[in-house]
This record gives sequence, structure tokens and C-alpha cells, in this order.
Amino acid sequence: MPTPATYQRYTGNWKGFPDGRCVTPRNMRDMDALRTLSSLAGLQMVGQWTAPFTGTVFAAVTGRQAVQPLCKRDGRTFRPRKP
Repeated sequence: MPTPATYQRYTGNWKGFPDGRCVTPRNMRDMDALRTLSSLAGLQMVGQWTAPFTGTVFAAVTGRQAVQPLCKRDGRTFRPRKP
């Protein structure tokens, strides 16, 4: 189990906090606002700072959530790697 010092060292999180963004009514309703930039069409960001209360473990899930629609759009089968 990582300690706060580990999180701070590897993620730069404030005081070693393991989660990403703080949940607010706005970001709970508009997840796209956390994952896109209107000035860069087609960009989709992933990671612990792109969803409220994600933490470092869920950061990988945001990558999967970004790739699945791309596969669907391109008519490809999504095939995650097996651990």
C-alpha cells in the first residue's frame, strides 16, 4: 500500500493526496469538460485529474474509457491486454 509520501513523490499530488480532482456539482455533470480542450479539437485527456475522486488506480480506467469509443468509431474491436 503506497503512503502519502509515495503519492507525492510519483504524482506530485498535494500532501500526497491519492485522489484527483475534488467533486463539485459542475464536474459531476460535465465529465467532458475535464477531458477535452475546446481549443484542440480531437484531444481527449486521461488520468487521475480527468474525473472527480478517481485516484491513481482509476487513472488507467480513464484511458480505457477514451479508447473504447475510438474503436467503436473506427469499426474496430476493443481488445484490452490481459494482465
